[in-house]
This record gives sequence, structure tokens and C-alpha cells, in this order.
Amino acid sequence: MANIALHPLTLKRAGRKPMAGAWLGMAAVALVAALGMDWGMFQPQGRYISQVAAGETPAPVDAAQDWTSHGTHGDETRFAALDQIIPDNVGGLEIAWTFRACDTPVSLCGGAAEDQGIPRQVSDDLCLCAPNNMVISIDATSGAETWRHDVPTETRTWVRCRGLAHVDTAGPLPQLTLPGTTVVVGGRAADNVALDMSGGVMRGFDAITGAMTWAFDPGTPEDRAALAEGSAYTRSPPTVWAPKSYDAAFNSVFMPVGTAAIGLRSVKRSTEDEKYSASIRALVATSGDERGVYQTVHHDPWDFDVPMQPTLMDFKGPPALAFGTNAGQICGRDRVTGQPLTEADKWGATPFDQVIYRVIFEGCRSEGLFTAPGTDHSLSSPGSLGGIELGRLGR
Repeated sequence: MANIALHPLTLKRAGRKPMAGAWLGMAAVALVAALGMDWGMFQPQGRYISQVAAGETPAPVDAAQDWTSHGTHGDETRFAALDQIIPDNVGGLEIAWTFRACDTPVSLCGGAAEDQGIPRQVSDDLCLCAPNNMVISIDATSGAETWRHDVPTETRTWVRCRGLAHVDTAGPLPQLTLPGTTVVVGGRAADNVALDMSGGVMRGFDAITGAMTWAFDPGTPEDRAALAEGSAYTRSPPTVWAPKSYDAAFNSVFMPVGTAAIGLRSVKRSTEDEKYSASIRALVATSGDERGVYQTVHHDPWDFDVPMQPTLMDFKGPPALAFGTNAGQICGRDRVTGQPLTEADKWGATPFDQVIYRVIFEGCRSEGLFTAPGTDHSLSSPGSLGGIELGRLGR
């Protein structure tokens, strides 16, 4: 702007007509535009995806009040449509009750026992899972224990329980082949310990009888049957250790996948390891058949797991899936086709954001996530401090 305003002096010194009025007018327009952009950067841009109750208005009558799954109620947005706690009164909240499970999360011989469970609330029942696989039901109003059940475990390392699943059996029980009748679990293996680790098979179980109905072994993805006598699942494959999401509309379970052992070393990896590491895998919940795989990092020696439960949402119409990665990426995919969201959606929420981001991006050398540093202007994301971890996305 200063260059524009002072340009008439340059013209005058060159012996040309300064045209001061025109150039000063252009400088004034540029100044107003710049001030407007600066002002707009600090103004609320609205809710980009959807509008939610935030305490200022009553929660919708039909809004789900329970917390029945890991990330609330199916869409895994970590949002509860409650309107009694608002910014004006949150500072005056007092403890109503305290419950102790008597299952102290102490470390056994360095086993790193931790209380990482997220309770489930259905009506007045608050259910939690203590580190040593102790399931407890509590009255949500009084904090009194209703019942508890111990699930024996011999685990002495990495001792923790990260959550429970809720199955509604109040009505007639559906057939096993119908959506919502299968419990899907991943596999756990200690990472960065040894090249030869246990199998990372995913399994589906009958929600009522507990019988295994299918198994998905990343080493033999075409096989769904139980193991034959004397056989074993593939050793050291990519495992699913983070919470999963279930899309009832399409009977799909979306599974965040880590890297094959060892995560910080890429030797001795099979073709299947390279296909499934650091990905989101979509399976048919009732059969285990694969719907698709979206990989965030190919040939990953950085241990860039997908460490969080995907969030389900509607993105400008199409059903979408959003999740973060250890590489610092926030990914959005169409839940039906698996295709990424449109390019325009990835550049920013407002037209101003999109213009600025494109200018910055085009002015830097960028070769993707693993751009090598140099003496020029380059775009490196994430930086040396890493990316997103267990916290998961929310709304």
C-alpha cells in the first residue's frame, strides 16, 4: 500500500505525469481491503458443519441424552446435547459424589497400569471398566454401586481397559446377520519390542452367545474362518488397538490400524503389512468382509499409527468420516465410496482462508508429508514435535 501511495512521487521524479489522485485512490481501496481482512480474521465464522445446542438454547427434545458408545452415541462426536451446564454456572459446580473402584491402577513391575476407560451411561446406569478388567455399574444419581463383574486376566504389562460396548436387549433379539448384532474387537500387541509378536487378528462375536462368527487376519485377509487345529494367525501384523466406529446405516465398522512390528523399523514387512499399516480399514460388521482400505502413510518406518476412533458426520450432504493420525493429518473420506472430500473443502472454511492458504502453499516447496528440509522455503507438516494422538476428534 505504501508503494502505491508513494508511486506518484516516483513518476514525478521520472518526469512523467504523477496521476496522484488515481494512485492515492488505489492505495485507499487497498488499505480498506486490508483492514477488512484483518478484522474478518478475528470474527466468528459460524459453525461450518452443523449447529448444536450450547447451553444458550434448550437441547432438542429428541436429542440423545445417554452416552452409549465410546464417543457418545454412534457418530462419535464426543458431544452431549445437555443444556443444564452452561458457561455461566460451570464455575459453581460442586462434587455430588465420589466412587472408588478399589482397583488401584498401580504399575506392576513397570507394567504401566492406567485408568483410561470412558464410562457408558444408559438412563440411570453408569458403567465403567477398571484397569484390571473389572466392570462396575453405578447409579448415576447417587453414585452407589449396583453390581460388578470381574473378567479374569493374566496380563501384567500395559494393564488398562479403555471402554465397554452397550447392546440393547430390551426388545426382540434380531438375527445374527442383521446390523447391530455383532461385537467387533481388535488385537493388542506390544509395539517396538521385538520383530516376532503375537497376531493382530480382528474378530466378530455374537453379541448374545459370545460365539466367534468371523476373524480377519491381515496376513490372510481372504480367510474368515476360525483357526484350524495346530495353526496360528500371522505373526507381527498391523494391529487395531484404538477404538473403532460403527455405521449402522451401512453396517460398516471403521477400524484405525497401527503399523506392523517393529513400528520404527521397516524391515521384514510383507505385502499385506505394507497394505494395511497406518490405515483406516472398513469391514462389514456381520461378516468381516473388507469394504476398503485407506492408507495414510505408505511404507511407514516412523510408527505413524492411526491412533483414534473415527468420527462420523454428514459433510455438505454425503456421509463422511473424519480422523486424525500420528503424522498430524486430519483426514476426511466419503463413508460410502471411500473417496476424499473435494479439494475446495480441504483449503479452509471461508473464501478468504482458501485464497491465503493457496498463496502460501504455492509459494513453498512441498513434496508431501515427508518433504526434505532445505535452505529454501519449504512446507513441512507436522513438524518435529509430531502430530495427533489418542485424544480423538470432537464437535
